[in-house]
Amino acid sequence: MGEGRSVADRWFTRERMRNYPVIVVVLSATVWLGTIAAGDLPLVLGGQVVLPDFLAYWTGGRGLVEGFGADLYDPARQGPLQQEEVPGMTGFSWFVAPPFVAVLLAPLGALAYLVAAFCFAVINGLALAVIIRGLLHLAPGIRREDRRLVVLGCVAFPPVFEAFAAGQMSLIFLALWVTAMRCAADGRPVWAGMLLALAAFKPHLVLLVPCALIARRDWRALAGYVVVGSGLLLVSFAAVGQRGMRNWVDALGSAAYRELVGSGQAWKTISLAAWGESLPATRGLGILSLGVGAIAVFMAARTSLPDPLRDLAVLSLLTVVFSPHAMLYDGVLLLPIAIWLLSAGLLVRARWLLLVIWVLLFSTSMRHALAEAVPLLGWADLPLAALPMAVLVWRLRQLDGTDRARATRSSRRP
Repeated sequence: MGEGRSVADRWFTRERMRNYPVIVVVLSATVWLGTIAAGDLPLVLGGQVVLPDFLAYWTGGRGLVEGFGADLYDPARQGPLQQEEVPGMTGFSWFVAPPFVAVLLAPLGALAYLVAAFCFAVINGLALAVIIRGLLHLAPGIRREDRRLVVLGCVAFPPVFEAFAAGQMSLIFLALWVTAMRCAADGRPVWAGMLLALAAFKPHLVLLVPCALIARRDWRALAGYVVVGSGLLLVSFAAVGQRGMRNWVDALGSAAYRELVGSGQAWKTISLAAWGESLPATRGLGILSLGVGAIAVFMAARTSLPDPLRDLAVLSLLTVVFSPHAMLYDGVLLLPIAIWLLSAGLLVRARWLLLVIWVLLFSTSMRHALAEAVPLLGWADLPLAALPMAVLVWRLRQLDGTDRARATRSSRRP
């Protein structure tokens, strides 16, 4: 065992923890900015629009501004709108988020796309700052000299760059969750529940939240969650009406959605449920996976005392692993588990596992390109990162036991 630790210590040095993230950030930013510089904005090199996923959000906001109403989710209305704003773009970015998202993004939808995309990039940058600052606030166990390494590690985490470059709302999602847990730590559970509900613009990622609040018997937070969730539902009905809500549900269940958003981006999925999409024999795994996640949430709550950072870390990890639909950019939800492990002094026991997860997430695009070029390597396109994440879930109880034992010994010291 000592020899194994010695090998790990030689690999995980402070210099490498500082230098490697810098290299990753510089190379990733250089490649991304290079594709922008070589393009003709708002198009980048290859004919794709800059912040491609944000185009869908912008379309929802603009559609609402232009009075699409119940037809907000009609591709026949969205497609021409995008082509008119970004002539020559390739592909189609379908807005299928809940209707209240279009209401929230209506101010950006009223702007020209390039201006709106710049504003959204600034918002995402601020969200990342909120995440890092909030996690450090919740993690007093992290030494001051390690905090710069934490910042570098967060910025260099592959899903963070993916969310930023794609124009996704995953960073805003996590910023709301982190702020919610800060409210919980400060004794404001109602506000915590309200902020958790605001993240419902990714509804598939908030399915375990009520389970977590019920498991903790945090009824005030649950009340805040229900009130805001109900309010968002009313806003959605007001924006598109009953027919529009029905059209939204129909769009999510349509064959076109499964082909364009589901199968077309299956290589970006990272949850266990994604294996159900990749292997026909396991279809229906999503519902089973979500049920297992709910059980895991209750078990995690029963075996530990309330701790905002730990609760956030466990809920985030379980959400990514057991969600019916988690993408590469949603992997930003793994940041809290790494911060908690570091703060609790447990990182050394999970660092190899976290490294494997990091490498598999970082190599997602490369593995996809390899699988496309070499059919015999099609297995490389599978959601491999879900496997070590599932192992990390399995090890949580053991790690929790170590943390509680350490806390008990510390409390007995004179």
